Amino acid sequence: MTVYAQPRPGNPTTATVITKAEIDKISATEQSQRVRDENAKVVDIGDGWSMELGIIHRASTRNPPPAPAAGAGKAAAQTVPCGEPMANPPADAIPGAITHDNQTEGYYIVSGGGTAFIDGHVVNGRHNTANPDGGPNGPGCGGLAVGSRKVELKVGDVLIVRIRAPQEQPAFCKDGSINKFAKYFPLAGPSARQVEMYDPKTKQFTMIDTCFAADHNHFDDKDALIFGQTNAVGWLDTAMFDKTHDAAASQGWCPAVLDTNGDGKITEWTEPNQAVDPKKDHRVNFGAYSAAINPTDGSLWFSGIGERDTTLVPTRCPCPAPAAWRSAATVRSGRIGAAPTKY
Repeated sequence: MTVYAQPRPGNPTTATVITKAEIDKISATEQSQRVRDENAKVVDIGDGWSMELGIIHRASTRNPPPAPAAGAGKAAAQTVPCGEPMANPPADAIPGAITHDNQTEGYYIVSGGGTAFIDGHVVNGRHNTANPDGGPNGPGCGGLAVGSRKVELKVGDVLIVRIRAPQEQPAFCKDGSINKFAKYFPLAGPSARQVEMYDPKTKQFTMIDTCFAADHNHFDDKDALIFGQTNAVGWLDTAMFDKTHDAAASQGWCPAVLDTNGDGKITEWTEPNQAVDPKKDHRVNFGAYSAAINPTDGSLWFSGIGERDTTLVPTRCPCPAPAAWRSAATVRSGRIGAAPTKY
């Protein structure tokens, strides 16, 4: 197997060869064990990324070994919850599900075969940091798998595992969460793209799971990174994330609501598919493509996309957003290709 590094300035430019003999040597040491993951080599491919080639072994489950004695070989209890909390998981939930925080994996079956359960999402999980980044697995979340599907794998098959599916919204995004933004305007998903932070000191990337799809963006004067999306505005407080590394506590979002009752604030509203009630405010659908910030008053402006009557949406968030953004939204129609930069 050969791994090539992309020749960009400051990045590695040499190729790495991992021979079959190296792979076979590791594989031979694993055959006497029931479960074993071991990297053959970790290759720096630049920009804080690495590529690992690992050999994993799973013994047959047809004749499992005797259960260990009580208390024997137990690892320290994992106390940090992850995945979706669920009081009553379905009867067909499968134990042993794992997601990895920072790794996308590919499996090539070289011998044997078996059954894999893929996709779905993890519920009632516990976060495990026993595997550092660069190890065979890295930190991740383990728990019950709900909504997974079964596939049979054999020699020559390839399986690629992603970090999470777009529809696997974090629990803090959705209805029922204690998150103040989810209480105000829950986002059920899907969100197809999330955020990555690059630390030039450590030269490492950190994945940041967001409730909204991260695309075109703009920094405000407080280092919040603003994202447009369909029917909502999202932001990541980068200063907060630097301090806490807590994705849920470092992001927020809000819808566009018109102050149709004219009281100068956003309270109860009617939905876009409902008639306007003069005693209430009214939420509007809009497409937010490219963002800009008015340097005069800090309001957010977006060029529209996808919504016929809201091609241009200047808005300030009426929800628990930064103070500079709290006011009623205004909607204007126009036809431009990008956010305005002059006011």
